[in-house]
Amino acid sequence: MPPLCVCVLARPGDKGLRLLDAAPEGVRFAFGTTPEAFAEVASQAEVIYLVSGGRALLEPVLARAPRVRWVHVGWAGLDGALFPALVESAIPVTNARGVFSSSLSEFVLASILFFAKDLRRMLANQTAGRWSPFDVEEIAGHSLGILGFGDIGRAVAGRAKAMGMRVLAMRRGAVAANADPTKPTMFVQPGVSFGDALQAIAILTVAGVIAGLDDGTDDDRTLGAAMSDVEARRSDRDR
Repeated sequence: MPPLCVCVLARPGDKGLRLLDAAPEGVRFAFGTTPEAFAEVASQAEVIYLVSGGRALLEPVLARAPRVRWVHVGWAGLDGALFPALVESAIPVTNARGVFSSSLSEFVLASILFFAKDLRRMLANQTAGRWSPFDVEEIAGHSLGILGFGDIGRAVAGRAKAMGMRVLAMRRGAVAANADPTKPTMFVQPGVSFGDALQAIAILTVAGVIAGLDDGTDDDRTLGAAMSDVEARRSDRDR
């Protein structure tokens, strides 16, 4: 029986793929970052693992791989990987939901602290060799709005609450079973008006693809106005 052929759309030696260095018995990995790299193996491939290149790479490789039975995307969001032929096919597509939630939640918290403590100003003073004390904000007690309360959103909420922040989380669908809306600073309210929710928060985190927020709808304009208001408040503080 020929080995199971897996096309890995990534650079050979990528540090995130160390577990693939030694293929299990009966499995063959083929790596590449261009469609041409898979010209000789695509026809035998049964699995495609998309790590980099997005749909621009996946689409031509899949077109050469009629035997593929599974496509796995190595990140959480699928918007950068899907295209009509794949959506209309019967091929199962899976993603890496939850893999990066901890890391991304740390990044969100780092970003909040970056602006609250005005680290850009501190670094500018350091570069200039200037001692210039200035006031900073404390994030405890501030409200954090999370649009998209999936795995990443919940990870952000957990870290924000540990820092003493009040969390207002919103999602369009039903609340996940493991999200507890009764916690003191957790308010999960899918039916709340988008505009009303923005009035109650000081910091906004978009932790997912928010459908309908890019088509000129009321929600789109509300989000745009909120972003402008945040920028105006930051500018006023920096004067």
